[in-house]
Amino acid sequence: MGLREFFITQYKFKRTSLNREVIFYRSLSTAWRSGRCAAVLMIAMGVMMLLGQCDIPEEDSRLPLTQFRRSVLDQQVRMLTLRYGQDHYVAYSLNDPPAVYKVWRGGVTWNGVNYNSIKQIQPESYGISYLENMASDFYLQNNATKQPIKITYEGYKLRDHQLTLSYGIQGMDEVVISERPSFSATQQGLTFSRVFSVDGLTEGTLLIDSMVIEENPVAMEFELDSVPATPYPDGEVIAKTSHYWLAKTGCNTCHAMDYKMVGPSYKEISSTYDSDKKTIAELSKKVKEGGTGNWGTAIMVPHPHVAMADIERMVTDILSFVPKEEGKGKKKPRPKVVETSKKSPGFGEALTGVHPAFTLQTIRPKWFKPQVGSMDFGADGQLYVGTWDSIGAVYQLTGVETGDTQQVEIKQIASGLAEPLGMEVVGDDLFVMQKHELTQLIDHDGDDIIDEYKNIYNDFDVTTDFHEFAYDIEFVDGYFYGTLGIAMRLMTTERQLHDRGTAFKVDLDGDFKIIAEGLRQPNGIGRGINGALFTTENQGRWVPACKLIHIKEGDFHGCIQRQGERFNDREVAPPSLWLPQDEIGNSPSEPLLMKEGPYAGQMIFGEVSHGGINRAHLELIDGAYQGCVFRFCQGLEAGVNRIVRGPDNALYVGGVGMSGGWSHKGNLYGLQKLVYNEDIPFEMLAIIATHEGFDIVFTKPLPEDLQTTDLKLSLSQWHYQPTAAYGGPKLDQQRLVVNDLSLNKDRTQLSISVNNRKKGYVIYFLFDPSFQSSDGEKLWSGEAWYTLNAIPNDVI
Repeated sequence: MGLREFFITQYKFKRTSLNREVIFYRSLSTAWRSGRCAAVLMIAMGVMMLLGQCDIPEEDSRLPLTQFRRSVLDQQVRMLTLRYGQDHYVAYSLNDPPAVYKVWRGGVTWNGVNYNSIKQIQPESYGISYLENMASDFYLQNNATKQPIKITYEGYKLRDHQLTLSYGIQGMDEVVISERPSFSATQQGLTFSRVFSVDGLTEGTLLIDSMVIEENPVAMEFELDSVPATPYPDGEVIAKTSHYWLAKTGCNTCHAMDYKMVGPSYKEISSTYDSDKKTIAELSKKVKEGGTGNWGTAIMVPHPHVAMADIERMVTDILSFVPKEEGKGKKKPRPKVVETSKKSPGFGEALTGVHPAFTLQTIRPKWFKPQVGSMDFGADGQLYVGTWDSIGAVYQLTGVETGDTQQVEIKQIASGLAEPLGMEVVGDDLFVMQKHELTQLIDHDGDDIIDEYKNIYNDFDVTTDFHEFAYDIEFVDGYFYGTLGIAMRLMTTERQLHDRGTAFKVDLDGDFKIIAEGLRQPNGIGRGINGALFTTENQGRWVPACKLIHIKEGDFHGCIQRQGERFNDREVAPPSLWLPQDEIGNSPSEPLLMKEGPYAGQMIFGEVSHGGINRAHLELIDGAYQGCVFRFCQGLEAGVNRIVRGPDNALYVGGVGMSGGWSHKGNLYGLQKLVYNEDIPFEMLAIIATHEGFDIVFTKPLPEDLQTTDLKLSLSQWHYQPTAAYGGPKLDQQRLVVNDLSLNKDRTQLSISVNNRKKGYVIYFLFDPSFQSSDGEKLWSGEAWYTLNAIPNDVI
């Protein structure tokens, strides 16, 4: 804390070092506020010159550290909250410079999407505050010269139920300042201590405020007045309005008040339906059970865990959002679904089963229910799993290669991380991407429990927006590559911060660089064809449909939500793949290069909301990637957030979900593996663009007498136009006609000529379910979506 704050603290303040002590009483605060500043300073400096003897509090008198968590707290970012005993807390701001934000007795309401599925709000502290905003001034003194220095947060270590923070001095890499906070019980009551030490300082003396750190350790002590315990606040801090419940149950994931998102706006719903008991009951049943409704093809997730009485209350509130006088007393007719054709799994609808070429194994014991945020394998074959939940844990799993849950051993090795959505093992070192920091997790004593959380980089631009995610990471040639989501709840006058909506790279020394911009919510990054980096993008404002994107330095990808005019003159790079919303994409996730059989060299990626895995075949034309996407696999226990390849070459699939939204069929967790068994089904393996049309490659031969009239293939095309609306419709939809066809010698490649294809359009292929191979096998999936960014001049 600064000099003024040092004197006006509201509680007794005791500074101690080895063999030194001084006490400042509340009277100093009174003296400062009455204007006798000079006198106070003279008294204080005189007392400092007459320091007496005092001991550091005994170790066994300290309250144990019982919880530590990274999070947003009280609308402050990059916070580390520590709980000692049952209800004594200190929170640190880990911004530069790091500082004590607050010391209090009470607790924290852990609200938020990863804590209790409540969107748009973040954790808040409650109780009685002892100390607040203790920002300290650091100096380096050489002889008579006292120079201010800038300290940086470097991480923290755990030992003996206590936590020690590490700071560095800018420009002096060899110097480490340590601070160990603690609460100690004394005969007089309770003392809060900040014990400092310094290592590696060869010249000069370190001062914190006016305290000299030349003997280690040195302590600041604050004697705290006794205050009563504070009960947990009834009602979770915020008022239980209808808006609160809509956020808590996940409805606001897909609906907004005034504009269409994934689903219609609340006001549109309110102006469409009557508010009679029958309608409320019908809509409530729909909300409870989920499914495709009267507003198009978007799937509403079920809400099995929400009581029907609560759903009916919310529906009643929604139907009151538009008063009768606003609608002139008349309600619009209900929209109706028009079925254009009969659909079946793999032919207009999602698959329902596991891909035949893979055997599914569940590798988690029933008691282990991870909401998988991140995954990677260690050098010795351990699977590390980071969880997107209230614990923010990392687990080490051994025995997963057996496929036998009885042989899988699980050990929690870390906790308190803020939404660890990225993970990478580099050699023997483990790194995680938290919401506000790239962190190395270090086990110093070899017991497989993390002792040190080392900051690699925490200078990302951040706000308190709950949707401002930091996603996956991939380590390539000395750099971590990652992606950052944008804020979603900015005021009209606010703008996105500089590095939001970007792909970046950062090395182990913290050298950071933005490499691509104009992204929205790019959940997942991985290497694909030719070692190129790819990410997936989620639909929203300025993103009319989901995408698979090749990350190339200097590219701009079109999302300008709350970006002002900074991207006005930028050319938009086309995606490698468009993923039409609610057909083949809704919440795509981490891409992974395939090595299995005929699929080698292709990519797969997960899908959180629709569940399952999709497969992509890409080709490089005119210097850019384009290609097609196929349905590939379903039948997994949760929406797929992360996929990694194990040392046994099996695919390990991590599932995630959130109650009321961002989930597949309401499932919140999952951990399974897919083992390649070589049982290849009859399916489209690839679609390759040619000058005249397309070559469709199959996994099995087609009938010898195949004729154009027997093809049973429908083609159509459309394009997208980014706008400020949430998502976007298909534009200029057209049917395409197959003019001619031919088969290669082994009848596995069907060449078709097609007129009127347009660059920049999505070409949709749909075979009839009756289409068969030469041996009578039906297609595993008869759909594909080709993104035609360029038309090749020649077939190579």
